[in-house]
Amino acid sequence: MQRFWIALSLTPGMLLSAPASRAADEVVPTEGTRVRVTAPCRFITPSRNGDCWVTGKLARWAPPDTLAISEADHVSSFALADVKQFEVSDGSRSYRFLGAGVGLVVGTTATILIANSGGSTSLCDRSANQDALSSKECLGIYALGGVVGAGLGYLVGSLIHSESWRPVPLEK
Repeated sequence: MQRFWIALSLTPGMLLSAPASRAADEVVPTEGTRVRVTAPCRFITPSRNGDCWVTGKLARWAPPDTLAISEADHVSSFALADVKQFEVSDGSRSYRFLGAGVGLVVGTTATILIANSGGSTSLCDRSANQDALSSKECLGIYALGGVVGAGLGYLVGSLIHSESWRPVPLEK
């Protein structure tokens, strides 16, 4: 019963804060902002994956008429009536920490498998090899394999980037 009253007391606060957060999410792009415009394919050369969008910097936005995007070598103009979606970049991010985590797991697992394989020549399997390393030494080898894997995963993850986009409402 006490949980019900706590949940009931939190509900009005959550309802009142929702419109304020939506208003804060709306973005008004300025000139020079990185944007992406999705339009019919007759206006844009399709990209490799078949989408018809152009990415560049906002050169001019004059609602309700036109939108101009500055690309590397030219400016593309669009009538707002033809624009399907207009988005502003929220920035780019890399996956270095995800890569480090995956590398840690893969590196540790690979090291365990390698150190315990080989039968009578196994480094860490005392039941197969009487001269195998002690448990502490094997744990150190496993940890070292995990650290190396995490480092490689960090490097690979830092090379992978993705950009997130936020839609901008258009008045048509």
